[in-house]
Amino acid sequence: MKTALPVAATSWSYEAAIVELSESVRPSASWQSAIVAVDGRGAWWDTVLDAQRAGALAVVVADPQDVPSAAVAAVTRASVPILVERHRLRPDVLGDALVLRAETVATLVTVECAAPSSSLESVLRDAVRWAATLAGGPLRSVAGSSGMFLLEAQAPGGPVSVTLRTRLPADTAQHPQFKVMALGEVRTEVEWGRTGDKVAVTTTTADGGLLAPVRYESSARLTLRRAVEASRSRVGPNDIEMLLEDRELAVQLLGLHN
Repeated sequence: MKTALPVAATSWSYEAAIVELSESVRPSASWQSAIVAVDGRGAWWDTVLDAQRAGALAVVVADPQDVPSAAVAAVTRASVPILVERHRLRPDVLGDALVLRAETVATLVTVECAAPSSSLESVLRDAVRWAATLAGGPLRSVAGSSGMFLLEAQAPGGPVSVTLRTRLPADTAQHPQFKVMALGEVRTEVEWGRTGDKVAVTTTTADGGLLAPVRYESSARLTLRRAVEASRSRVGPNDIEMLLEDRELAVQLLGLHN
């Protein structure tokens, strides 16, 4: 039986996840040789480096809000595995969407994203990652202005056009939201924000529509399980690389938006 790994966490969601995963993790007050869960609402990039210096096994960044240039500089210096919890971009839900598409190729992907200026970048980061996943390759900006953009995905079978629209709602109290749609032989609709905080994935084929199963495991628990795997193997997933790539594209688009 494998020894339970220590986890240092201060948020209730990760404290709850530790209890639920008690066979594989245990709470710890020390960062040394532990998985460290960091709140993404503050200067999390500084804490990543502090945790590395303290001898952490891995660092989990919970829903990072800001990814400024200082964060980019910090995490590129970090050698500890970094896992990023992005609750709008859960790996299991992404996997469900791809399985339901059954390897069919998208011919066009559309993205609509609405959020107040304070949260637009973070929401847009997740929306463009959904678009890249459904299109089958990384995105690059082709043209755009005033909130309307044309992008292109570098998919294995050839480029796929991606249209994207960003909108600042007149009502600043409106919940941020996005909708991503992949068109083709199979249509996939990904929606977040209109009916709650879970991502809804609907797949439509010639046989009708199918709603992806609801994932009841908390996002924190899922991320902590992945952190345990990364700590044992000492090989981290590409979470942080994807975050920085999505951040770079979002900043580029918002620069054109302004």
